[in-house]
Amino acid sequence: MTRSRGSRPLTPDPLAEYDDLRRGSGLIGNMVLFFVLLGLGAIIIYWMLSDISGEYQIPGRGPEIRMSLVRQPTNVWGELSFGPGAILRLITTDPPQTELVKFTFETPSKWLKGGQKPRRVSFVGTLKEGVLNGKFFEGTKVVPVHMERNPYTSVYRQIEAHLPWQLWQRYLESQQENGTDR
Repeated sequence: MTRSRGSRPLTPDPLAEYDDLRRGSGLIGNMVLFFVLLGLGAIIIYWMLSDISGEYQIPGRGPEIRMSLVRQPTNVWGELSFGPGAILRLITTDPPQTELVKFTFETPSKWLKGGQKPRRVSFVGTLKEGVLNGKFFEGTKVVPVHMERNPYTSVYRQIEAHLPWQLWQRYLESQQENGTDR
């Protein structure tokens, strides 16, 4: 069999498929999907930045006073590291309806020794644009504070708090504290 010049087999046109996609619904579908994902991302970021959830601390100082809050649909869960001692848990779980914030933190009963009284710290202040201004009250001690939200740990806390095993662990802890342990 002899080969003749110029009789190579025809190869498909690589641009023909691209032209079909460009003219067809593939490009429109990809554009719609992109804008839907972009919109969802913007809504999620806006929600995370406008919510009370986050990790608050005094700027320029170490973690002497650190408040961690996570807002869930019907309640708020939180912890407070306030001076020496155990981390305190939030016992007022109603989410704030206005800029005025009132929280009470207490030592969890499982961390108390027999006959020991729980430590109780209250916070009263305002929340505006990720900044908590107010006062901590512990007995007769009053500590005025200006706490700012740390954006990196706040995002981490929000993601961590909504993982299924974290929700289940909180549910079990609340059942034990209410005395309805099975």
